[in-house]
Amino acid sequence: MMKNVQKRLFSFIFLCFVSLTSFAQSLTINHENELLEFKKKNTDTHYSFMMYPLTDDSLDTYQSKPVKKIIYKKDFSFSIFNPEFVTRYNSKAPFGWNDGTMIPNRGFQNMTTTGFFLKKNFFSVQVKPELLLVQNKPFLTFPEIYSDNLWAVRYNLFNQVDNPEHFTKVRKFYPGQSNIKLTFKKLSAGISTENRWWGPGRYNSILMTNNAPGFLHIFLQTERPINTKIGSFEFQFIAGDIYGSGELPPDTGRTINNIRLYKAKPDNDKRYINGLVLAYRPSFAKGLSLGIGRVFYLYKTDRLKTFDGYLPVFGGVFKNETTNEDEKKRDQLLSVYLKQQFENGKSDIYLEFARNDHAWNLRDFISDPFHSRAYIAGVNKYYKLPKRTLNINIEISELSKSAKTNPRATPYWYTHHQVVHGYTNYGQVLGAGIGPGSAMQSVTADFIKSPTNNFGFYVYRIERNKDFFYDAFLPTYEYYRKWVDMVLGFKINKSFKYFNLCSNINFIRSYNYEWQYNPTSQNGPLKDGVDILNLSANVSLQYKL
Repeated sequence: MMKNVQKRLFSFIFLCFVSLTSFAQSLTINHENELLEFKKKNTDTHYSFMMYPLTDDSLDTYQSKPVKKIIYKKDFSFSIFNPEFVTRYNSKAPFGWNDGTMIPNRGFQNMTTTGFFLKKNFFSVQVKPELLLVQNKPFLTFPEIYSDNLWAVRYNLFNQVDNPEHFTKVRKFYPGQSNIKLTFKKLSAGISTENRWWGPGRYNSILMTNNAPGFLHIFLQTERPINTKIGSFEFQFIAGDIYGSGELPPDTGRTINNIRLYKAKPDNDKRYINGLVLAYRPSFAKGLSLGIGRVFYLYKTDRLKTFDGYLPVFGGVFKNETTNEDEKKRDQLLSVYLKQQFENGKSDIYLEFARNDHAWNLRDFISDPFHSRAYIAGVNKYYKLPKRTLNINIEISELSKSAKTNPRATPYWYTHHQVVHGYTNYGQVLGAGIGPGSAMQSVTADFIKSPTNNFGFYVYRIERNKDFFYDAFLPTYEYYRKWVDMVLGFKINKSFKYFNLCSNINFIRSYNYEWQYNPTSQNGPLKDGVDILNLSANVSLQYKL
């Protein structure tokens, strides 16, 4: 008995050491393959799989984050979350998103979390804080040698969003994935700081992801789908506060024509956010899921003490349906989702289409539906192999404007000229982690034996802030400056006796990093850029109590 305890104690100390010193990265153990396996095997659960976290007890056996049950009775339970250590290493430049409290950095960073879950009848408390430690080495950002004219274009973005490239002020402690909840049958309400994911996308989602730290909010939601004769319904409603990073953009003293490029943001950076997502699986269309999501955000000091001020998501969709909308100094994000499963879960396609600006009315939307648009499209296909299941995923994410000239002013995604901290929390975008104006294409192959025994390979192509590229370099025909990251990655998820392991390693070649090029290049009109090679490695270790 004592020998067994000593082994487990040694294993725990060893994992603590590894998590602080290994070449690593990740989010809080990746549930990606568990969810894929659940979706494939449970096509009749009535879940749309377009809003997370999922809370149905039937998911317990698929979660790679089990709890240690201390007390388990009919009307009372108390459990402890297994300690988890998440470490990231980036060799040359920041890489990674959908990682919650973690920040863009070079070097190491570590996130540690544990906690407890208590339930008494319909009342429950989940306390799961997160501790962040960061090695924040310097790295190359937008070059100071660039002209004032280029910096002026760059500040068009800096002045409308709080999304720093390099963080100098790092918060160490977050309440993390915590909540207090009351549950009645299939509905629940409470207070939470959990991350949420809205939409069918695998690597990106436009309205809500776990890219930024979770924020304090009240919620009302379905715990499980509500089944009716016409189909099943799910929803999540939230209202809460989001905050600024406190960071200044670089080179704030720069001027052009004696006008300072930097425009100071309000000292009170607290913003109010109100969101609603609905999903519907019609009973008359097998495998089809439809959804719609809507989010408003504005400075808390500008919020009116009216029904529309507190709950704008229930107002009119078009701008002409509201009174003095521009004077309310708020921004709306609207997204619609579609997912269709085929062959009893052996394949599916999904689409998200969103807008970052109100249409004035239905005529305006019909005449110009792609104004301020973004979209995500993907496909999954499953193949049965002798010992594993192969899942092939292809996904395309597009947050940039069209390269064609459009006389209508179009904002960068997640930015706003009145809410100049943008759609961010503590400096990180609440939506797609690739960031404003960017695009991504990915191909992934997962070889799944079980939810906790799988491995995979993937290739990403990421176009960094194409909107800035179009504005800054196309007028001078410097089309060779586009910043593109090509990523080759390997991942593994494995369960051992005393711990769960989830790890991946990324080899990244950044072409024209920070839109730089080599002025001495002799390669004709396609000049050679300044390229860098970056290693991004990640590991998440979860100790089994």
